[in-house]
Amino acid sequence: MADPADLRRGLAANLSNLPWQISPYVLDNPSPPCVYIASGPIEYDQTMGRGHDNWEYLVYALVGYVSDIGAQMTLDTMLASAGPMSVKALVESDRTLGGAAYSLRVESSTGARVYTLAGPNQSAPALGAEWTVLVMASGNV
Repeated sequence: MADPADLRRGLAANLSNLPWQISPYVLDNPSPPCVYIASGPIEYDQTMGRGHDNWEYLVYALVGYVSDIGAQMTLDTMLASAGPMSVKALVESDRTLGGAAYSLRVESSTGARVYTLAGPNQSAPALGAEWTVLVMASGNV
């Protein structure tokens, strides 16, 4: 059976070339630039005999504040389908997440979004995006 902690750590490891804080878990008080991973829906029993489950993860990136043109340019490179800052390319660089999964694929991105951050030091809205990742992993015990 897949260990969700291993799947999260594998996704974070694939993103480790990004020059910011990368967390396999949702950050309590995120401060841009940062990337973190949240769990999504799980579809059990995708093949007979508990062969595999589909795990959905959301990769969140906050790159800077909306008024910063540099943050917008950085986000453009992260949204690209290829390149050294492409979240899609980085996540898919090891599709087995170090052996924790059968395979994965980045299914979609929201594109640029504006996020209102909580906390005393958050004075401006942040710019970021979300990517949906489908991870296919063992369902066997």
